[in-house]
Order: sequence, then C-alpha cells, then structure tokens
Amino acid sequence: MYNTADLQVTQEPPVDGLVRVYCKLALPLAWLEVVPSETVLGPELVVGDQYGKEFTVCVDIKGLHKGWNVIGIQFRLSYDPDIVEVVSIDEGDYLAQFPNYELGPPYTYFIAYDNPTDPLYGPHVIVGDLLLPNSTGYWTNIPGGEWIPPAPIPAEANGTVACITFRPLKQSWIENITSAFNLIEVLLVDTNAGEVASDVPQNGTLTILQIGPSGRRIDAWFIDYPSPYGGQGLMEPADLVVPQQLLCLTAKVTYNWWPVSQKLVKFHIYDNQGNERANLQNVTGDDGHAYVCFRMPWPNENPEDLLGVWTINVTVSVADVTIYDTITFHYDWLVRIWKVTTDKEEYMHLETVTITVEYGTHAQQYHNVTLTATMLDELLVPVGYAELEVTIGGATYCEYTNYTDSLTITIPYYAYAGKATIYIHFVDVPGGVAITPEAKKEIYILPL
Repeated sequence: MYNTADLQVTQEPPVDGLVRVYCKLALPLAWLEVVPSETVLGPELVVGDQYGKEFTVCVDIKGLHKGWNVIGIQFRLSYDPDIVEVVSIDEGDYLAQFPNYELGPPYTYFIAYDNPTDPLYGPHVIVGDLLLPNSTGYWTNIPGGEWIPPAPIPAEANGTVACITFRPLKQSWIENITSAFNLIEVLLVDTNAGEVASDVPQNGTLTILQIGPSGRRIDAWFIDYPSPYGGQGLMEPADLVVPQQLLCLTAKVTYNWWPVSQKLVKFHIYDNQGNERANLQNVTGDDGHAYVCFRMPWPNENPEDLLGVWTINVTVSVADVTIYDTITFHYDWLVRIWKVTTDKEEYMHLETVTITVEYGTHAQQYHNVTLTATMLDELLVPVGYAELEVTIGGATYCEYTNYTDSLTITIPYYAYAGKATIYIHFVDVPGGVAITPEAKKEIYILPL
C-alpha cells in the first residue's frame, strides 16, 4: 500500500472476515379442507319424502398465517347432481372473527351460488367471503395466526369458511354409492387485491351405503316435536310434556321401509303409576301413518300426583307378527323453582333487595320465559316489581338442567314497615300465562 508520494505505508496485520447470507424464511401455506373428509349415510333409508335425510359438509381454512394478509377467500366445490342436491349454503364464522368495520356487523360480504349445470366446471357451488375493511378502507385486524414451523398451528389459523347442506337422491339395495366433493379454483386474496399462494386442498367423499332391510317396523312420535325431541326412532324418549297439553301422535308402519296401509294401530297410554289411562286406535293410510290425539289429564284433586314419567306403547300386527314402539316422557311443569333467597332478612327504606332464584327444567328443547318478582308490603301494597327474560332447556332425559338468577327491587319510601312478601313467578312471555306454581320469600322492612 502506497501513499500519494509513492511511499510505502506501514500496515497492521490482516484480519479475516465472515459474511453470512441468510435465506428468507418462507411463510407456511394455508389450504382449504372439506370437513368431514368422509361422509357416510345409511344403511337405513336416507332418500325420499318419508325418510329423507339432509347432511352438511363444511369447507375450512387451515394453517392461515397472519403474514399473508388474507382478507378474501373463494372456492368452488364440485358434487354429483345425480346423487345429491344442494339445500342451502351458509357462511362460516371464520372471517367474521376478525372484525374491522367499527359500526358493527355485518363484518363480511358473503356470496354463494349453486351451479348444477355449469358447462365449464361441471356441477358445483361457488363461494366467496370477503372481510370488510374499516371506515377508512384499510384492514388492521388481519385473519390468521402467527407461528414458525415446526411449532403447532394456533387455533386462530383454522376456521370454517362455509357450510353446504345436501339432500341425497339415490340409494341402492345391491351396492354402495360413492361420490366426491372436490375443491377447485381456490383463491386467497390479500389486502392489496393480490393472489396469495395456497397449498393443495383436501377434498371430501360421500358414501351412501346400500339399503339395509328393516323388515316389519313401527315408529311413533309426537307430531309437534321436531326430531329427535318427539321420540322419533325406535324406543326413543320424548321431550317434556306440561300440564293439560294436547298431544298428537303418529305411528308409521313399514315393511323394508315401504309404508303399509290399512293396519289397525293401538296406542296404550300409561301414567306415572303404570295405570292405563287411555286406549286409542286408528288405521294407517297409504303413507303408513296412523294418528291420534289426547289431552293430558289434570283432575280437580291432587293433580300433581300425576307428574312423573308416562309411557305410550304403540302396537300393530304385520303379516301375523306383532311389533311395537315405546315412547316415555316426563309430565312436569316447564319450570321447577327450587329455592328463593335474599341477601339479608331486614331492610331499611330505599335499600335494594337482591333476590336469588334457583330453578330447573326437564325441557330438552329451548324456551324463552320470563322470571318475575313482585313485592307486597304488610298492608298488601305493591312496592316493587322486577323481571328477567331467560332461556331454559338443553336438559338430558331424566335429568334437570338447573339455573341460578338474581333480580333486584329497591324498597320505596312509602312502603309500610313490617313484614313484606316477595312472590316469584315464571310466565311464558311478558304478560303471559303462568308455567309453574309460585314461590314466596318473606323479608322485613324496618321503620327506618
């Protein structure tokens, strides 16, 4: 090394260096997946007006990394129109979990169409779901999770985009029928309207098992109760029945799933003590159905003695063989009040009383009811009222589902001092009819 005067410059000893070139970490690719991957129907009859069943397959997104900035998802799902038909297409909840629009739902724009005769792609449904931006046109809450493989995929990276409900159209005595649900033209779009790469989609299959012969069969259920709450299916229990309710039943008689007409069907109705309360009869029509109706008894003396589990045995003879079905159900109030308590026993004027009600129900179906509390002072002046709308139901057969709720009443200055009584009621709707006996709780209003 020399300077400008052409003189050699003294140098320090050389030092070696190291250069590292890092590869850019690639984000994992998301993919769409048909859920469940395998749908199997049968061997019971699943087609036709009488026994036809619907089923649902969903399309989920899996492994979506937030770094891709995906805000739009589109796909086509193929199906065989000779085997199934589309009943409905519903949006999944995935994109809506990442709201950006400040003024509230809807947070997405969802479109879906059934194309059973498409000449290009064949029969399919097309689905598009777009996460709407905020009021300034930007997205700040991006769908997906953040992780680096091989770490496990977080829950927020997976979710349902859409669900398609189908109805089967074909079933055979001699062979299983198979079909495919294939995902085609999957498109993921980012915040800049650019296409995002995705992994290979996971398709689904449908198998409709060959019809299993049922032989002689009778199935009875409550007409006004949706399946499975009416006892639909052999030896299945029904949902709660309340005092004085009108019950209408049907019994369907079939041989190898085909209706059998002109059969005399007996309906034997037994109370909670095993006593036969009624013995009804009707004839099956061309559709194999026989119908009867009766109202639950409520005598003038000790009517609650009839509350409990009742049984209906339904019998018929088909080609010299007697067959039967049995329905059991609870006869009970829609609500049972177990306990009423207050946060204390004595109150001064203008103090607030917290009333806690413990209650339960045998109902399996859900009902909206109103819980009310009314306070009368010692001279029977109404001095307070509160109500609360609640939803009850979801019980398991033979078990109560229990709840605890609270209401508050503030004692007014004009209330007479002394003993006051709080009356707890349940009604079917605000201002409606009572659905259970009342419960009471006494407190004391101090002359203070």
